[in-house]
Amino acid sequence: MSNTDTERVTLRLEREHLEVIDTLVRLKQYSNRSDALRGAIKQFCEDALDDVEEMMEKAEKRNKLRQLAAMVDQMEDYNRT
Repeated sequence: MSNTDTERVTLRLEREHLEVIDTLVRLKQYSNRSDALRGAIKQFCEDALDDVEEMMEKAEKRNKLRQLAAMVDQMEDYNRT
């Protein structure tokens, strides 16, 4: 990843969270704080997108069920006449 692909941001973290990040860096899980935070943010974004996709799929299923119910209602109305 080159610097042209990234943007610098500043954020404040609670000390306990920063201590966890620093511990992970010391344990060589990440090369530095930025790497750890990029990894966490990437995972957050992937999870959030998965949640949105799941919500959209559920909404699509509900819409299909409503359409099916409307078709059944129309068929019942037709059969009554």
